[in-house]
Amino acid sequence: MLYKCWFDLLPVELLHYLFSYFSAQEILLIFSDISNYINNVLSGYSAYVINLKLMKKSDFDLICRRILPEQVIALTLSDDNNTFVQSELFLSYYPIEQFTRLRSLTLIEIDIKSLKSIFSMLYKLHQLRSFSFNIETIRHRFPAWNNNYSNESNQLKSLIFNSYKQILPQLNRIYLNNSTDLISIQLPNLRQLKLTKSSFDDLKIIFENSSQLKSIDIYLDTNMLNIPFILPSNQLIRLNLEIKNQFISKDQIEQLLSSLNHLNHLELKANVSENVVNGYFWQQLVSSFITFNFKFNVQKINVQKILNSFRTSFWLEEKHWYVAFHNEYLFSLPHFAPIHMDTDNILQFHSTEPNYSIIYHHLNKFTVNTNFLQYNNYRCIHIKTLILKYSISIQTLASIIDLSRVEHLIIPSLDSLLTFTCLKYTMPRLYKLTIENNVTIDMMERIRHHRFKQIRVLEIRFTDYIIEELFFLFPCIENLIYKSRIQSIGIMVRLISGFRNLTNASFCADCSFYRKEFHFCSNPNSFGQYFRLYTCQVYHSMNTQLPLSIHWRIDEQVRIFFEINIIYFFEILFSHLLIYPNNEDMIGID
Repeated sequence: MLYKCWFDLLPVELLHYLFSYFSAQEILLIFSDISNYINNVLSGYSAYVINLKLMKKSDFDLICRRILPEQVIALTLSDDNNTFVQSELFLSYYPIEQFTRLRSLTLIEIDIKSLKSIFSMLYKLHQLRSFSFNIETIRHRFPAWNNNYSNESNQLKSLIFNSYKQILPQLNRIYLNNSTDLISIQLPNLRQLKLTKSSFDDLKIIFENSSQLKSIDIYLDTNMLNIPFILPSNQLIRLNLEIKNQFISKDQIEQLLSSLNHLNHLELKANVSENVVNGYFWQQLVSSFITFNFKFNVQKINVQKILNSFRTSFWLEEKHWYVAFHNEYLFSLPHFAPIHMDTDNILQFHSTEPNYSIIYHHLNKFTVNTNFLQYNNYRCIHIKTLILKYSISIQTLASIIDLSRVEHLIIPSLDSLLTFTCLKYTMPRLYKLTIENNVTIDMMERIRHHRFKQIRVLEIRFTDYIIEELFFLFPCIENLIYKSRIQSIGIMVRLISGFRNLTNASFCADCSFYRKEFHFCSNPNSFGQYFRLYTCQVYHSMNTQLPLSIHWRIDEQVRIFFEINIIYFFEILFSHLLIYPNNEDMIGID
């Protein structure tokens, strides 16, 4: 029922300003149907930000019903394991060229079919100013080993490059994985650039082609011993530079910074010699900087002597820049404070920051691999992922970790859960469980009287003999990640039908599976013509031992039809086995 509310008293401009703090699905979920006035404001709002990564199917459907393409200014498409084929579905509703006001586009692990659709029409987005894409994350459907794969890949690269020539000159912000495609393109409007891979020579050309470039994030993996360490860019204000496979000297650093007269913000990650990690040296170079963060890999140093050089009034009082040393790295705090630590090295910190809580509060992942015989009384209050490799009591854990914040628990075996039989009280936010070792029948027997209803995501290895027991032990699983080598389609179907709340399932397979189930791998949705209950896709994986990754998405609204039609699935499967008993006519590989 629609009713009068206080929001109706707010002007449209104020509501639009309020909406700018929320994503599209949040706006619709929070404000839809509050009143007729608010509904009209939502219909007229033209600055929606849509991020399809990790979006629920119900939210996806809501967005497609309530938002028009011309109302969207920022769009993130994703085909990762939880949202595979989603870009194809979204683009079937709204082709990319319909987003006429789009200013920002981000592509994450996109299926090759969708990429062709996007890049063929990208030139029509005249308002686009920001673009992010990593070509190395393209998802290739099975079979990725056939004779057409190389040609298809080359055709896509050609399409992408031709699209770049048309669209990149108008962009202000670019995030790509490689500099190669940029060196032949003029970039007169570019102000921010991020590249995950580049050579020094390419970088010089890019600077020459982009006179407005103010900020750059760059990863250099090259030998620079015999070349001048100079970036030809007087206008650069911000530099984030990571250098691999090369020791950087004081002379190179001085040479670099001397060529950047307007630089105010510097972030530097590199392997350096001992004379570089000196606070007095850096004070002379960065005294005028607004921000300076670094992470230096350095070995065989006098730690306290080095840290003392960063304890002057310039570092501690004027700039409030703190430095720490840990595991052969000297780094800025809190910017490069580790987010993951284990019990072996938790006491091995040295820092210019007198209150170590800044380090422990930054942690969100913790591994227990030894007993806590010594501890410095600091408590980790933001741990979201807890990895247990060593048996330890809950009391000891709770004394150093706020267990109520833990969302993901990783344990070596199913038996370890016996320590946490009251999970909903000790870890009320826990929703994901990873069991690293294979689950056996004996383990199931010891724990079979317990139920863990709060677990929604399960990552596990097991044999098919205990499948039914798992349904009782974890009755509310929504996302299943099966880490063992899958043997057959039948096992996948048993798991999908048994976990009654399942919406996503992921499996991995080796070469024997696609020889045995070639028809399924080539057309995994072929059985869907008989009952509409799932979407399935088989992708080429970078894992050489298990080169196939198989992903299922089960629609919530059709869950009830699964059990009704499961018998038809096996009938169809059996008929295909009769037609292709050995798949000899189907297999096109050795």
